[in-house]
Amino acid sequence: MLRKILIGAAAALTALGSYAATDYPAGYVKCAQIGGACTMSGTHTVALGKAGSFVYATLTGNFTCAKSLFPSNSFDTSAWCSIGPTTTSSSASSVASSAASSSVASSVASSVASSSVASSAGSSACVVGAVLDGTDVDCGGKTLSLSCQSDAEGQAAVISLKNGATLRNVHIGAGGGAHGISCLAGNCTLRNVTWDEVCEHAAGNYSEGGTYSIYDSTASQVLDNAYEHGSKPDKFFQDNAYNSKMYVRNFTAIMVQSDLTATTTKDASGSSITLTKYTSSGKILRTCGDCSSNKGGRTLDMDGLTVKHQTSSGTRLSGAGLDTIAGIDTSWDSTVASPYNVPDVAILRNLKIQDYKLNSDGKTSTPKICDTYLGTRTHNGSTNFGQKWYSDTTSCNVTTADVTSF
Repeated sequence: MLRKILIGAAAALTALGSYAATDYPAGYVKCAQIGGACTMSGTHTVALGKAGSFVYATLTGNFTCAKSLFPSNSFDTSAWCSIGPTTTSSSASSVASSAASSSVASSVASSVASSSVASSAGSSACVVGAVLDGTDVDCGGKTLSLSCQSDAEGQAAVISLKNGATLRNVHIGAGGGAHGISCLAGNCTLRNVTWDEVCEHAAGNYSEGGTYSIYDSTASQVLDNAYEHGSKPDKFFQDNAYNSKMYVRNFTAIMVQSDLTATTTKDASGSSITLTKYTSSGKILRTCGDCSSNKGGRTLDMDGLTVKHQTSSGTRLSGAGLDTIAGIDTSWDSTVASPYNVPDVAILRNLKIQDYKLNSDGKTSTPKICDTYLGTRTHNGSTNFGQKWYSDTTSCNVTTADVTSF
């Protein structure tokens, strides 16, 4: 009899472990599939997903599991909402007791719930300043925060990846985004990353010949020049690496109206300057225009972009709050020698942009979709050629049919 109980307990543990790997992140408890009701008290980080892929939102009180509550995603109705473990002992007890239905199951569920709560901070490798080399790290919804020193060059990355590393399920804290998340060598992957606030940029590719893949992620950028917000808003993604690619699937960019009441801030050198509030940010992605070691042949492959413009409380504002989707170098001056003067390419599909407007000329739009530049190594700015479409240049692999307004 004891042997049967032990076998049953082991089977229960195996089943629970299987679900944890596919239906919800470690330390979370499933509550309902899309369309179902979830009951909870207080404010929690909630996940939506399946098959080891998740997006996150912070919710308060009871809710109906719905895709619209989360960053842009492509999950179908079989996806699950799950609630993150609470930090109070009473909530931990509730998690454990809700899984139990018999004395053996109760014992198994209690041990699983306890370990889940203990691991809710995510992998021990998920720390500020880490360089992940060929590993797959699940942060379990953990928040990493470094600093934000205006838009100063040379800031440290919050965390770096190389040689096939994957980072998933992490928040980058407001005021702590620094140089973002860097890809240093080989291929790198981000899954379900939320930048609560972009500093210098959200992510940068510095891996020659490497692909930086970003899935199901969201980033917010505050529209002012405050030191702690990264100075004047510029870009979300930067690609500086020769013959490289940024592969983006299902990304939401949120432009946030500044609500600061201060009249002054400081620049990268620490000098006091007037605080300026803006109505738009710069770009979703820019390949380097004037780096001292600038090289071309970079590709942005983006399918599934949502651009929003709102107040800090989430109220919709007019316009996209953004100037450009992609800025690329389509030709080069004499400072960039062959074989490095290869045109960049932007492949853009399924762009959903708040209050997008295509002008009557059928060519220009607000925001601009694919903006082209002359690449240089002068480190003194690059010449702009203007907005282009696929009918103008194969470097801009996008048509007006690829863009919709909402």
